[in-house]
Amino acid sequence: MAKSKAKPKIPPIDVLFRWGKENVSSVPYSYKLRLWAEREMGLKLPQAYIDLLKKQNGGTLRLSSVYAEEKLKGGKISRFVVDVYNLPGIKPDSSSSLPELIEMQEGWDMPKGLLPLSGDGHTWICLDYRKCGPQGEPTVVYVDNEDNDFISGEDPATTDYTDVCLVGKNFEDFLSKLFFTSDSLLIAIDSPRFSLAKVDQPLQTLGCKSHLNGDHSWWEWKSYEDYSRLCSSTNRAGKAGINFRRNGDKKDPWTLDRPGHHPLLEINISVKHQQEASEKLVEVFSDEISFIHVPPDRPKLKKIKVETSNSLDISKTKK
Repeated sequence: MAKSKAKPKIPPIDVLFRWGKENVSSVPYSYKLRLWAEREMGLKLPQAYIDLLKKQNGGTLRLSSVYAEEKLKGGKISRFVVDVYNLPGIKPDSSSSLPELIEMQEGWDMPKGLLPLSGDGHTWICLDYRKCGPQGEPTVVYVDNEDNDFISGEDPATTDYTDVCLVGKNFEDFLSKLFFTSDSLLIAIDSPRFSLAKVDQPLQTLGCKSHLNGDHSWWEWKSYEDYSRLCSSTNRAGKAGINFRRNGDKKDPWTLDRPGHHPLLEINISVKHQQEASEKLVEVFSDEISFIHVPPDRPKLKKIKVETSNSLDISKTKK
């Protein structure tokens, strides 16, 4: 007798989303509201999406990254990390509601059959109904609108858009693959005697230039080069930097590896220098810090323990 396939493990709501009930639409989910939305969109939502909306009618994600897969010439598969900022709910007269987002498909000249869920206009996470039809079970895809081939005007019914990359075989599979990540190496400051002055002193011994400003403090590490996909006010003309930040607020941690408001350091540094710099940080801080996250598109650190409780495997998250 053939074994049945295990169902994808979907993260709990309080792990998947941020801000709990404050993150929920002011309009609660209802059967009538869902029927209205499906009628407006001209398609049927996946059952896994409906089940999610019953628990939380959309919101900002804590597990806000997923791997996209792109088929390359020769049959090889390229995997890369993409952002998923939020999942929309159903709320009449809201620009972030599912029926309103379907208009983005026309506004950005995307092929018919794509339902945008999350994105900035240039790139989108979409439900893809092109093969299954409006009443079928859609896949979940990543779409890059900046690709000239994609907006060439060819008939989407007969064109294989190779720049539309798969992120989930269905919505349930997509939810199970979401994970937390940051663009930077993350360090938790675990010293019970924490103060910015006690963080500043070891960093100065490494040649870092201080810019102390409470929870907005940062340090410029001129010995190394920067590496960041973020455009921030602390971009230091190519020099590595260390940013201080709190782990969200007390009731809503950013990463579940530490309690809310726990002191963290973000290390923005080039890949070629991350190992050497990390070893120096361990040397000056000793057991007062813990590495809790290395971005999945970076090499692993050698001989340095890195906690990975909710970076990729949500089943190991700390509460």
